Formats: sequence, structure tokens, C-alpha cells
Amino acid sequence: MKFDLHSHTIYSAKTKWAFESIIRPLDLVKTAVKRGLNGIAVTDHDTFKGASECSKLVRQKKLYLEIIPGIEISSHEGHILGLGIEEWDKKEKMSAEEVNDIIRDMGGIAVAAHPFASNPFRKSIGGFVGRFDFDGIEVLNYRTSEGDNRLAFKTAKKLNLGITAGSDAHTLSDIGMVWTFSKNENVIESVLKSKTRVFGEEMPNFKRYTYQINKLIELSRTSLF
Repeated sequence: MKFDLHSHTIYSAKTKWAFESIIRPLDLVKTAVKRGLNGIAVTDHDTFKGASECSKLVRQKKLYLEIIPGIEISSHEGHILGLGIEEWDKKEKMSAEEVNDIIRDMGGIAVAAHPFASNPFRKSIGGFVGRFDFDGIEVLNYRTSEGDNRLAFKTAKKLNLGITAGSDAHTLSDIGMVWTFSKNENVIESVLKSKTRVFGEEMPNFKRYTYQINKLIELSRTSLF
């Protein structure tokens, strides 16, 4: 079964200039089905609005698609995916250790998101990944370079952790470009048991650079208002 375990909707945007994501929930679920995904984790930044709306749409439209509730949390050390949880009421920024403990207490799993991404606009947990108790590592992130993804994969193997792949979709064209394969329909359980595989392709350099330019424009505009 194919799962995209990292995606964003318009609810990830934090400013009127934000290029964080331009994906509407309805478009996300329709595209996920069209791309042949069995499930997709909606992991907006610090909010569950996107995941909640996508779940409602799947029920209303009677689509064969699992919406895995999740969130991308900004810890002091870097970004963490909380998969399989449906609430997060913490307003203050915490350490990765605290975030991971809370995610597990809620019955979810903590995955290090794009841990070695060398993008100046994405806070990656990097060298801290071995210091904290993660359940898995995102080893194939569509918006991350091949070299950075390869380092994440080697680290996961060294630490004997489960592996995931996620598009980190910010536009519709990103959805399902990489995916996590699981024989078990419970992909979270498969990650915990290190029984997942990852597939997909690398984002073209011109597209990755376009994202970075748009982010730079967003930040410069925001600083003016």
C-alpha cells in the first residue's frame, strides 16, 4: 500500500504573503486518489485544521483514501512529524525530547522530518537526531536533495529506526511524488516495526530553487509590514 506521509494545506500559511502551501483540502484528497495513494498524512505546521477538513471531505465524497492525522511541530532542535495524533495544544516551543514524549503519550509516533535538509529556510534536526528517542526518520523527502536524503537513510539504518517518505507537498504537483510502502494497511505500525520501504523521485533542482526564491520573497515582504 502507498502512503504519502508528509503534506501541507493552505492552513500551514502563517502570513498573508506565505508561500507555505497553496493546496486546498478538497484538491489534496482528489489528487491523492488520482495519484493512486492509499493514504496521505496531512501534517500542517502547528495545526490540525487541514487534516480535520480532509477527513470530513473523504467521508462526504466516499473516497477510498485514508487520512492519517498529523502535524509538523517546530521544536528547538528542528521539525518533527507527529503522526497518528489529532490534537496539539502546546503554544510554547519545546525541546525535541519533550515533543517526542508528548506525541507518544497521545498514541502517535515521532518522526524526524527532513533531518539533513541543507535548505536555509527549513529548520532541520540534523545531528540531534541520534540524541533523541525518535520512532522513525523521514529518509525520502521530495523537496530535499538526493544527498541529504541519502544521509538520512544511512542514519536511520545506523540507529535501527523505521523509515518514511513524504512529498512535503506545498503544491498539487508534489503530492505522491514519493511514497512509503507498507504491506500492512496500518502504516504507523509498520514504521514502528521497521517494515516500510520508500519509493519515488528527486525534485528537479529548478523547482527546488524556485521554492527557495519564493520563500525569500515572502520573508522580505513580511519584514516590510
